[in-house]
Amino acid sequence: MKTIRVVAAIIRDKDRIFATQRGYGDFKDGWEFPGGKIEEGETPREAIIREIKEELAADIIPGSLLTTVEYDYPEFHLSMDCFWAELQPDQNMELREHEAAKWLSLADIDSVDWLPADKEVVKAIKQGRVREATEQDLDALLELYLYLHEDSIPEKDDHLARTWDQIINDPNHHLIVYEKEGKIISSCVCVIIPNLTRNVRPYAFIENVVTHEDYRGNGYAGECLNYAKEIAQKENCYKMMLLTGSKKPETLRFYEKAGYNSSDKTAFIQWLG
Repeated sequence: MKTIRVVAAIIRDKDRIFATQRGYGDFKDGWEFPGGKIEEGETPREAIIREIKEELAADIIPGSLLTTVEYDYPEFHLSMDCFWAELQPDQNMELREHEAAKWLSLADIDSVDWLPADKEVVKAIKQGRVREATEQDLDALLELYLYLHEDSIPEKDDHLARTWDQIINDPNHHLIVYEKEGKIISSCVCVIIPNLTRNVRPYAFIENVVTHEDYRGNGYAGECLNYAKEIAQKENCYKMMLLTGSKKPETLRFYEKAGYNSSDKTAFIQWLG
């Protein structure tokens, strides 16, 4: 069976995603995520930027890969890389190939008749997953940190931009997020620190463990910590460390359940103004 490789963009605006209605071919009138075939010599990201420009006359910022759908239609096998995406600032979309389009909230995502392969994308959106943050996640993370110890979102100035660029491009700085229904709801940071002792093995430090208050108690932070542990093991770390300012028994039990103990070492902290 012939395999066709395509890309699709899950264009989002806060809690809404963009759906298009096919205007031609065997699947006319079915709803889908916009995109198209990968041309020879193109990467999937290059293809999705081109396709959205051709179909919707708009420039997008591709984000992380949500899923790759493998689906057998009667006449061909479809392999579809599906990327989260956002519109570039001041962009307006124009329908050039589709007959209709609409923004869907997550509550009404099932209100349209999705094409079979695109139904698999909808499932992936609903399921949630752990991944590392991308450049496009800054705003969502700053909002999430309001549930940590921040009381406001920092000003978007050059200092913030430089700090974010340093974090996102540092191979030893892993900013881990749990994404559900297109929203970042939990996160932690795992920093790999090179080391000259313990047979020159690095160690990992965990910070900024946080979950949105509406999603706590569901294991999402635990999933982030497990992902951090996988990174530390892959990097051959000999230990992982974290600090918590909480004295709540349930918080301490959470970290113990995740494999940490408070008896092996004594932690000291000095605040620097």
